[in-house]
Amino acid sequence: MATPPPSEPKAAAARLCGVCEKEPGKYKCPRCTMPYCSVACNRTHKENHPPDEPKIKLEPEPPSRLRGENRDGEDKHPLRGILEYQADMQRLFHKYPGLDEELDRLQRTTLPPSPTANGGGGGLLPFKMHQQPMWSRDIGLRRGVEALRKARCNPSSLGDGVREFCDLILFALVNEARETNATELVRQDVAAEEAKIVERLLREEIEKDR
Repeated sequence: MATPPPSEPKAAAARLCGVCEKEPGKYKCPRCTMPYCSVACNRTHKENHPPDEPKIKLEPEPPSRLRGENRDGEDKHPLRGILEYQADMQRLFHKYPGLDEELDRLQRTTLPPSPTANGGGGGLLPFKMHQQPMWSRDIGLRRGVEALRKARCNPSSLGDGVREFCDLILFALVNEARETNATELVRQDVAAEEAKIVERLLREEIEKDR
């Protein structure tokens, strides 16, 4: 028995106009794809159409002003220019054992004396207490400059390490100043104050050697 040929699919019924719901929709709204049959229905649909959702405008990311700037803000660290040479510093510390301790000693000369530096404060005679000037930042810097000068003049290998370390820091500071505005690197925090002290110590020492 012969199999009857498959019947042709019926044409899909046209969707009715979404406005008048009487005539078949010939067109579609470009915003919501609702069918409409005429210009009049389209006009009615536009008048009652809900407003489109506001589009979120993405602001373009501003170009980096500093070389190597990233989103984490690490480049804004006031010691960023120096920290880029951390591998060179480690090489100096390995080449000159004891250099890190010497640098710590130089830094301590810029700090105010501890109350127990002279036997708890009670061991000083009254006239000797009057002879010692009150500590200030300028006094600490001058003491640091003098200690740094003596360390740089040290003929031993440790003196060589101090001189090479100073040259490396000055090289890093000069390169950083060429790339960015120096005022952007100075911040009101402890790290910024330490950076300013190091830079001032080194620059005053270089000026004395000239």
